[in-house]
Amino acid sequence: MKKLWVIGTQTIKTKLGKAEQTEDEEFSILSNKFKSAEKACENFVKHSNQLIENFHAFSTTLAFLAEDFRDVNTQGSARIEQAGMVLEKVSKSVETNCVLPFQSNVTQTVVNPANEYFVLFEPVKKIFKERKDLTLQYDYYRQQVEKLTEKQSKNPLELPKAKEKMNTFKEKWEEVNIMCKQHILEILEKEQSVYEPAIQQLCANLIEWNSALSQTMLELKNHSSTLIVSPVQSSSSSSTANSSAHIQPTSSQSKSRSASVMVSPNVSSSSSLSIPKQFDCEWFYVDSNVETQGPVSFKAMQQKFKSGEIQSGTHVYGGDLSDWVQIRTVAGLEAALKQ
Repeated sequence: MKKLWVIGTQTIKTKLGKAEQTEDEEFSILSNKFKSAEKACENFVKHSNQLIENFHAFSTTLAFLAEDFRDVNTQGSARIEQAGMVLEKVSKSVETNCVLPFQSNVTQTVVNPANEYFVLFEPVKKIFKERKDLTLQYDYYRQQVEKLTEKQSKNPLELPKAKEKMNTFKEKWEEVNIMCKQHILEILEKEQSVYEPAIQQLCANLIEWNSALSQTMLELKNHSSTLIVSPVQSSSSSSTANSSAHIQPTSSQSKSRSASVMVSPNVSSSSSLSIPKQFDCEWFYVDSNVETQGPVSFKAMQQKFKSGEIQSGTHVYGGDLSDWVQIRTVAGLEAALKQ
């Protein structure tokens, strides 16, 4: 009870400026560094976690947009439908191939080490509290001694008792003061060994994230001809060439195109007469993996239809079409493919 009364009384006097507080300049400097280091560590952990959360939000937003594409597609646009399918696939790839590995690696190599470092601050703060209480008690009895020295008490034992108390708290204060400074220095010395590898790992993970994201977003790039560039309506052989220019084929697609335009010596030219004129051109289609394939000949399309590789619901583009559509929506196309 006496301790609490002394601490409370001295605290009020100090706040009112009626009592001088014992100071240690070295401790004051170290204490400020300690508080700054603790706040910096707290922010580092918080912002590292925010980075993970923001990357999660990115993949989640892509999924929401894919759903929005379907919701706004009230007129049944094949282009919008495919865009939704592609974006949904991309959002899942971003979460699986980018976000989850980033979260795991950053948590292990950045957040966890920083959290372990942050935990070291709490025990030292308890010693700070002990030092503060001892400072108030020491100052109280020190000022009592000064007061009794200036004006002697009627009780001759009061001054010796006050000196004894003052010396006791002075020794305790000096011991705890030294302990505080040692603990602060130990924590500050560990700072570099914690942050250097953590920051290096964070930067490495950001680079890896960027690389993984670039690879994943190629999914959109592969469909850019379908989702971004408007197909040019073709009415002649020259328009077929134009459509090929707008929809850039991959190297494998180029080989497929070359194969499709070669005329086998074993096939009579009359076989092409059975193909309706409006369909006798190069075609593009979207496969089961939502990948754009083509250009291929109509005869190749017939073979793919018979094998089940493409079906009546497959999106295609070619001939006089001005947009990507499902096979079953084009008059006569499905019947021609079945020939």
